[in-house]
Amino acid sequence: MSRFLRVPLTVLAMLMLSSLTASAQQADEMPANPAGYYPARFIEHAVNRYYRVFGEMPGDWASLVASGIYPHQLTGPEGQVVDPDDGQLDFPGDAYLQGSANFFTLVSENRDGSENRRILVQGETYVNQFKRIRLSRHLLPEHDARLKSYESNMDKLVQFAQVGLLNQAIQDYHGVFGMYPDTMEDLFSTGFTPINPDTPNPVTGVPYKFDGSPGDLRLNAAQQFSAVLHVDEDGMLSTTIEY
Repeated sequence: MSRFLRVPLTVLAMLMLSSLTASAQQADEMPANPAGYYPARFIEHAVNRYYRVFGEMPGDWASLVASGIYPHQLTGPEGQVVDPDDGQLDFPGDAYLQGSANFFTLVSENRDGSENRRILVQGETYVNQFKRIRLSRHLLPEHDARLKSYESNMDKLVQFAQVGLLNQAIQDYHGVFGMYPDTMEDLFSTGFTPINPDTPNPVTGVPYKFDGSPGDLRLNAAQQFSAVLHVDEDGMLSTTIEY
Protein backbone atom coordinates (compact mmCIF):
# COMPACT_ATOMS: atom_id res chain seq x y z
CA MET A 1 0.00 0.00 0.00
CA SER A 2 1.37 3.43 -0.96
CA ARG A 3 1.94 6.10 1.68
CA PHE A 4 -0.64 8.27 -0.11
CA LEU A 5 -3.41 5.78 0.73
CA ARG A 6 -2.14 4.80 4.16
CA VAL A 7 -2.85 8.15 5.82
CA PRO A 8 -6.50 8.54 4.66
CA LEU A 9 -7.33 4.94 5.63
CA THR A 10 -5.74 5.44 9.04
CA VAL A 11 -7.77 8.59 9.58
CA LEU A 12 -10.93 6.77 8.46
CA ALA A 13 -10.25 3.93 10.90
CA MET A 14 -9.76 6.42 13.74
CA LEU A 15 -13.00 8.19 12.89
CA MET A 16 -14.90 4.90 12.82
CA LEU A 17 -13.43 3.87 16.19
CA SER A 18 -14.35 7.26 17.64
CA SER A 19 -17.91 6.91 16.34
CA LEU A 20 -18.29 3.43 17.81
CA THR A 21 -16.93 4.60 21.15
CA ALA A 22 -19.37 7.53 21.22
CA SER A 23 -22.27 5.23 20.36
CA ALA A 24 -21.29 2.86 23.14
CA GLN A 25 -21.11 5.74 25.59
CA GLN A 26 -24.55 6.96 24.52
CA ALA A 27 -25.98 3.46 24.95
CA ASP A 28 -24.48 3.28 28.43
CA GLU A 29 -26.02 6.65 29.31
CA MET A 30 -29.52 5.64 28.17
CA PRO A 31 -31.69 4.32 31.03
CA ALA A 32 -32.91 0.74 30.76
CA ASN A 33 -36.43 2.13 31.03
CA PRO A 34 -36.85 5.45 29.17
CA ALA A 35 -40.14 6.04 31.00
CA GLY A 36 -38.34 5.70 34.34
CA TYR A 37 -38.08 9.44 34.91
CA TYR A 38 -41.84 9.89 34.43
CA PRO A 39 -43.47 8.21 37.49
CA ALA A 40 -44.36 11.60 39.02
CA ARG A 41 -46.32 12.48 35.86
CA PHE A 42 -47.98 9.07 35.81
CA ILE A 43 -48.99 9.40 39.46
CA GLU A 44 -50.33 12.93 39.01
CA HIS A 45 -52.52 11.98 36.05
CA ALA A 46 -53.70 8.78 37.74
CA VAL A 47 -54.81 10.69 40.86
CA ASN A 48 -56.59 13.18 38.60
CA ARG A 49 -58.46 10.39 36.78
CA TYR A 50 -59.36 8.72 40.08
CA TYR A 51 -61.01 11.95 41.19
CA ARG A 52 -62.83 12.23 37.86
CA VAL A 53 -64.30 8.77 38.39
CA PHE A 54 -65.10 8.77 42.12
CA GLY A 55 -65.40 12.47 43.01
CA GLU A 56 -62.85 12.14 45.82
CA MET A 57 -59.12 11.69 46.26
CA PRO A 58 -57.83 8.13 46.80
CA GLY A 59 -56.83 7.19 50.32
CA ASP A 60 -53.42 6.14 49.03
CA TRP A 61 -51.78 4.73 45.91
CA ALA A 62 -52.73 1.16 46.85
CA SER A 63 -56.43 2.07 46.75
CA LEU A 64 -55.94 3.70 43.35
CA VAL A 65 -54.33 0.51 42.03
CA ALA A 66 -57.17 -1.56 43.52
CA SER A 67 -59.68 0.58 41.60
CA GLY A 68 -58.23 -0.74 38.33
CA ILE A 69 -57.38 2.70 36.98
CA TYR A 70 -53.60 2.19 37.08
CA PRO A 71 -52.80 -1.50 37.74
CA HIS A 72 -49.40 -1.40 36.00
CA GLN A 73 -46.24 -1.40 38.20
CA LEU A 74 -44.37 1.91 38.30
CA THR A 75 -40.63 1.52 37.70
CA GLY A 76 -37.59 3.80 37.73
CA PRO A 77 -34.98 4.37 34.98
CA GLU A 78 -33.10 1.18 35.82
CA GLY A 79 -36.16 -0.90 36.59
CA GLN A 80 -36.37 -0.02 40.28
CA VAL A 81 -39.79 -0.43 41.87
CA VAL A 82 -41.54 2.89 42.58
CA ASP A 83 -43.89 2.74 45.57
CA PRO A 84 -45.82 6.03 45.95
CA ASP A 85 -46.86 4.96 49.45
CA ASP A 86 -43.37 4.43 50.93
CA GLY A 87 -42.81 8.10 51.83
CA GLN A 88 -39.21 8.30 50.59
CA LEU A 89 -37.06 9.08 47.56
CA ASP A 90 -34.45 6.45 46.71
CA PHE A 91 -33.27 7.38 43.20
CA PRO A 92 -33.82 9.94 40.39
CA GLY A 93 -37.30 9.38 39.02
CA ASP A 94 -38.69 8.08 42.32
CA ALA A 95 -41.85 9.71 43.69
CA TYR A 96 -44.30 9.40 46.58
CA LEU A 97 -47.56 10.89 47.80
CA GLN A 98 -48.25 12.83 50.97
CA GLY A 99 -52.01 13.03 51.30
CA SER A 100 -55.00 14.17 53.25
CA ALA A 101 -58.74 13.99 52.70
CA ASN A 102 -58.74 16.95 50.32
CA PHE A 103 -55.42 17.02 48.44
CA PHE A 104 -52.10 15.31 47.87
CA THR A 105 -48.59 16.64 47.71
CA LEU A 106 -46.55 14.77 45.11
CA VAL A 107 -42.87 14.60 46.02
CA SER A 108 -40.38 13.46 43.37
CA GLU A 109 -36.63 13.34 42.69
CA ASN A 110 -35.37 14.99 39.50
CA ARG A 111 -32.61 13.65 37.26
CA ASP A 112 -30.05 15.88 38.99
CA GLY A 113 -31.02 14.62 42.44
CA SER A 114 -32.98 17.72 43.45
CA GLU A 115 -36.42 17.40 45.04
CA ASN A 116 -39.65 18.64 43.55
CA ARG A 117 -43.00 19.14 45.32
CA ARG A 118 -46.34 19.65 43.62
CA ILE A 119 -49.82 19.96 45.12
CA LEU A 120 -52.43 17.88 43.28
CA VAL A 121 -55.78 19.64 43.17
CA GLN A 122 -59.26 18.40 42.38
CA GLY A 123 -60.64 18.79 38.86
CA GLU A 124 -63.96 18.13 37.14
CA THR A 125 -65.55 14.72 37.56
CA TYR A 126 -66.74 12.74 34.54
CA VAL A 127 -70.31 12.93 35.80
CA ASN A 128 -70.21 16.73 35.99
CA GLN A 129 -68.57 16.90 32.57
CA PHE A 130 -71.31 14.78 30.99
CA LYS A 131 -74.02 16.89 32.60
CA ARG A 132 -72.32 20.03 31.25
CA ILE A 133 -72.10 18.54 27.75
CA ARG A 134 -75.74 17.47 27.77
CA LEU A 135 -76.82 20.99 28.78
CA SER A 136 -74.56 22.90 26.39
CA ARG A 137 -74.61 20.77 23.22
CA HIS A 138 -77.54 19.78 21.06
CA LEU A 139 -77.15 16.01 20.97
CA LEU A 140 -79.35 13.52 19.20
CA PRO A 141 -81.76 11.93 21.72
CA GLU A 142 -80.03 8.54 21.55
CA HIS A 143 -76.62 10.08 22.17
CA ASP A 144 -77.96 12.23 24.98
CA ALA A 145 -79.39 9.10 26.61
CA ARG A 146 -76.14 7.22 26.18
CA LEU A 147 -74.11 10.03 27.72
CA LYS A 148 -76.53 10.09 30.66
CA SER A 149 -76.14 6.33 31.09
CA TYR A 150 -72.39 6.75 31.59
CA GLU A 151 -73.01 8.73 34.79
CA SER A 152 -74.01 5.60 36.74
CA ASN A 153 -71.81 3.08 34.90
CA MET A 154 -68.69 2.79 37.08
CA ASP A 155 -67.03 0.23 34.80
CA LYS A 156 -67.34 2.65 31.90
CA LEU A 157 -65.98 5.52 33.98
CA VAL A 158 -62.93 3.45 34.96
CA GLN A 159 -62.41 2.66 31.28
CA PHE A 160 -62.58 6.38 30.46
CA ALA A 161 -59.93 6.99 33.12
CA GLN A 162 -57.69 4.40 31.47
CA VAL A 163 -58.30 5.95 28.05
CA GLY A 164 -57.26 9.33 29.42
CA LEU A 165 -54.07 7.87 30.88
CA LEU A 166 -53.29 6.04 27.64
CA ASN A 167 -53.62 9.27 25.67
CA GLN A 168 -51.37 11.05 28.15
CA ALA A 169 -48.89 8.18 27.75
CA ILE A 170 -48.94 8.67 23.97
CA GLN A 171 -47.97 12.32 24.43
CA ASP A 172 -45.14 11.36 26.81
CA TYR A 173 -43.97 8.76 24.27
CA HIS A 174 -43.93 11.44 21.58
CA GLY A 175 -41.98 13.78 23.83
CA VAL A 176 -39.19 11.21 24.23
CA PHE A 177 -39.07 9.57 20.80
CA GLY A 178 -40.27 12.42 18.58
CA MET A 179 -42.97 10.28 16.96
CA TYR A 180 -46.27 8.65 17.81
CA PRO A 181 -46.67 4.90 18.37
CA ASP A 182 -48.05 2.98 15.41
CA THR A 183 -49.46 0.21 17.59
CA MET A 184 -50.30 -0.37 21.22
CA GLU A 185 -47.40 -2.84 21.34
CA ASP A 186 -45.04 0.08 20.65
CA LEU A 187 -46.43 1.86 23.70
CA PHE A 188 -46.31 -1.25 25.91
CA SER A 189 -42.68 -2.00 25.01
CA THR A 190 -41.40 1.35 26.33
CA GLY A 191 -43.26 1.51 29.66
CA PHE A 192 -45.32 4.58 28.73
CA THR A 193 -48.62 2.99 29.64
CA PRO A 194 -50.90 2.62 32.67
CA ILE A 195 -51.94 -0.87 31.55
CA ASN A 196 -50.42 -3.87 29.80
CA PRO A 197 -51.71 -6.48 27.33
CA ASP A 198 -53.09 -8.60 30.20
CA THR A 199 -55.08 -5.80 31.85
CA PRO A 200 -58.79 -6.74 32.11
CA ASN A 201 -61.20 -4.45 30.34
CA PRO A 202 -63.54 -3.26 33.15
CA VAL A 203 -66.44 -3.18 30.68
CA THR A 204 -66.10 -6.67 29.15
CA GLY A 205 -64.21 -8.46 31.94
CA VAL A 206 -61.58 -9.87 29.54
CA PRO A 207 -58.21 -8.37 28.50
CA TYR A 208 -58.31 -5.45 26.09
CA LYS A 209 -58.02 -6.29 22.40
CA PHE A 210 -57.63 -2.71 21.06
CA ASP A 211 -59.44 -3.85 17.93
CA GLY A 212 -62.39 -1.48 18.07
CA SER A 213 -64.84 -4.24 18.94
CA PRO A 214 -67.93 -3.33 21.03
CA GLY A 215 -66.97 -2.30 24.55
CA ASP A 216 -63.27 -2.20 23.67
CA LEU A 217 -60.82 0.50 22.54
CA ARG A 218 -59.05 1.38 19.33
CA LEU A 219 -55.92 3.34 18.49
CA ASN A 220 -56.17 6.03 15.83
CA ALA A 221 -52.56 6.11 14.67
CA ALA A 222 -51.35 8.89 12.39
CA GLN A 223 -48.06 10.63 11.62
CA GLN A 224 -49.07 13.91 13.25
CA PHE A 225 -51.34 12.69 16.03
CA SER A 226 -52.45 9.44 17.69
CA ALA A 227 -55.17 8.81 20.25
CA VAL A 228 -57.09 5.98 21.89
CA LEU A 229 -60.90 6.06 21.73
CA HIS A 230 -63.59 3.95 23.38
CA VAL A 231 -66.15 2.02 21.33
CA ASP A 232 -69.68 1.42 22.58
CA GLU A 233 -71.87 -1.52 21.70
CA ASP A 234 -73.72 0.64 19.16
CA GLY A 235 -70.77 2.59 17.79
CA MET A 236 -68.96 5.81 18.50
CA LEU A 237 -70.51 8.69 20.43
CA SER A 238 -71.42 11.71 18.28
CA THR A 239 -69.69 14.19 20.60
CA THR A 240 -66.24 14.45 22.07
CA ILE A 241 -65.57 13.96 25.76
CA GLU A 242 -62.49 14.81 27.76
CA TYR A 243 -61.02 11.56 28.99
